[in-house]
Amino acid sequence: MLGKIFKAILVGFIPAFLLFLGRWDQLNEFITNHNLASLISDVSSLQIGSFIVGLSLTSIVYPIWLIRKERQIDIQNEKLAMLFDNIKLIYFKHIKDKLKFSNAQLNVRIFIPKKGFIAFYNRFIHGKRFLQVKYIPGLTDKIDDIKKLEFEVTPQRRGLVSKTFHEKAIRVDCDVTPENYNLTDYQRNKTHDVRFCTTAPFFDTNSNVIAVLAVDSPDDIQLSESEAKIWDTAIKYYCAIVDKHVTIQKTK
Repeated sequence: MLGKIFKAILVGFIPAFLLFLGRWDQLNEFITNHNLASLISDVSSLQIGSFIVGLSLTSIVYPIWLIRKERQIDIQNEKLAMLFDNIKLIYFKHIKDKLKFSNAQLNVRIFIPKKGFIAFYNRFIHGKRFLQVKYIPGLTDKIDDIKKLEFEVTPQRRGLVSKTFHEKAIRVDCDVTPENYNLTDYQRNKTHDVRFCTTAPFFDTNSNVIAVLAVDSPDDIQLSESEAKIWDTAIKYYCAIVDKHVTIQKTK
């Protein structure tokens, strides 16, 4: 860690020093006072060269280096997302096969506290809190038409997401009825095809719910008591996978 800190300081110091050297009016006096004239005969050329090199590092070399580093990180993130996506597909395929609804479509989503000024204003002025859907590459399914879907959790309680937020427990509904969940017209429109839904909480170290996982389906999925236990365990394991590899914004 200390080596990385030193390297970062050095990377920033070198161009700054060269730019300073190129603009230092007392450089000629400094060379004379320290008997360096025999080593440095052309002070003006030294200053021009230092300034040009320092300027090149800050405006050309370092930006290109940063872009390359960012691209490398993007590539690694893309590979990681592909790996997690394969894990998700294999994991839920195994569970669906085990519970004998292998042809059913499952949509995986995560809801986190809504961010921004409006969310801050609603929470501290009106006491309203919302959980908004978040796409996490590889770990959730990307569905563009619901990217603005959110559920109020206080003071109104809307949707199965809100129930899980308050009850701090996994909830399973094999026969989703919108009338049971106090949904808005927008929420009804975006979830009208959902017939099966499971929600599960994520916790921080103080046992506060910081996010909610939702797995839903437009297909008819019924679970016996024994199957429900298997499904419950499977959802807990998947939450552990997500929680281990993703930093989820806290509600505080």
